[in-house]
This record gives sequence, structure tokens and C-alpha cells, in this order.
Amino acid sequence: MEEVQRRNVPALGVTVAVLAIFIGVSTLMAPAIYAALGVSVPLATTVCYMIQGAASLLLGFLGIRKRPTAFFFIALLYLPQSCTFQTPEFFFNFTGPVSIAYGMGLAPGYDISVNLLALFIIGASAWTLYRLSEPDLPAGEGQPG
Repeated sequence: MEEVQRRNVPALGVTVAVLAIFIGVSTLMAPAIYAALGVSVPLATTVCYMIQGAASLLLGFLGIRKRPTAFFFIALLYLPQSCTFQTPEFFFNFTGPVSIAYGMGLAPGYDISVNLLALFIIGASAWTLYRLSEPDLPAGEGQPG
């Protein structure tokens, strides 16, 4: 079992946790909003959104509670959401409804998109996890110079 460390979460870590909560709530609400707008969404997409939203919401709350493993799992959750690839025969897209994406069309019918918001969350989660896992040093020890 993980030993809970009560450390100060860096401000970037708090931002990641709050973003995860916001994106989780938005992703959970997306199927209802789509239905209210009359947009037809496949059942597999709805299930994927519900799983992503619930996981993001839970991990965001654990991040606020200063759990280091929450930031590891936040990075893992947003890793498949970081890019999409589409051809006429195949597509790979796990991006949720909240994203800031940059897309490149290679040829008609071929598309690659990079989700910049997911990449930011992955990088910030990794940095926060690194900062939380640094050993505590007594004052003055381990300082260069």
C-alpha cells in the first residue's frame, strides 16, 4: 500500500488536478449535452466518455489530496488522448470532448492531430510527480556551492 506523503503540491500540480476535475465533469456531461442538441453519438463513444470522465474526476480529487500516484495515472489517462490518426480505412481517436488540437492533413482522407491540452497535462503531471518524489533534504544539505 502506498505510504501517503503529506507534501506541498506545486502550483502546477494543483492546476493539473483542477483541470482534470473540470475536464472530467465536462466529459461526463458530454453525452447528455449531445443528446439535448440532437447529435447522434455511438454507444461506444458514450461509454468511452463516461469512463474517461469518471477516471479524470477521481484522479483530479486524488491529486488535490496530494497523492503522488494520482499524477502518474493522470498522465497515463491523457496519453492516448494526445494524438489522433485517421485514414479512409482506419482511425485512432480517444480524444475526449475537451481538447485543444493542432491538425495536419497529409492528403485527402488522411489526418493527424495532436492534442496540445493533453500534452500539457502529461508534461505537468510528470513534472509534479518528479517534484513530489524528490527526497526531503535537511536545510543546507545537498545544495551546490
